[in-house]
Amino acid sequence: MIFGPYETGDGRATRRWRTTRRIVGLLILLAIPIVGCWIYRSEVQALLWHASHRSQTMLGGHLVSVPKRWWKITPDDVAAAVISRVPARRDPLSAEVMATPFAESTVESDAELREFQQRFVDFANSGKYHEEGAGIEGPATYSTIVLQTAHFPLYCIRAETTTSRPTSTVRIICSSVEEKWKYSYLGSAQSEKEALGILASLH
Repeated sequence: MIFGPYETGDGRATRRWRTTRRIVGLLILLAIPIVGCWIYRSEVQALLWHASHRSQTMLGGHLVSVPKRWWKITPDDVAAAVISRVPARRDPLSAEVMATPFAESTVESDAELREFQQRFVDFANSGKYHEEGAGIEGPATYSTIVLQTAHFPLYCIRAETTTSRPTSTVRIICSSVEEKWKYSYLGSAQSEKEALGILASLH
């Protein structure tokens, strides 16, 4: 109770408690967006990237369309380019589409390149070929893929291995007689369709 200009100890304690509650509440309100941005920082980075690049970027000297949840993580002035996918709860495995400079090939025609790739796939699936590293863990199944871009075909070798993860791991390496770049994908089978869409959009 207040008598004249004076205030009891209980009144001062109540006022201090209310002030403390307000400060704590304000700090919590400020912390929520900060923590949220930290937890979802990859999503935020991808969103900002799409806003500034209009969902397109250069990959191996060609313009490509980048789907939602993917973004380019390498600077534009770097020769090798990497487009990465934001990890998802159902697909936590990282997924990346890459372009790296490729030494001039001795293969002179599409038919020769396809024949070379098929011979490799047949040998790899015979059980005599064992690859370590490069994202492939354990025995893999190999096959060939052909992607048609706006100006040239990409001939690819695909390797898939089943692991303890919910989805299998896939590695794809693509090349073309007309290109001085090697294009590749490493990630889950779940993200493979989107990755192939990026490569097919080369123009």
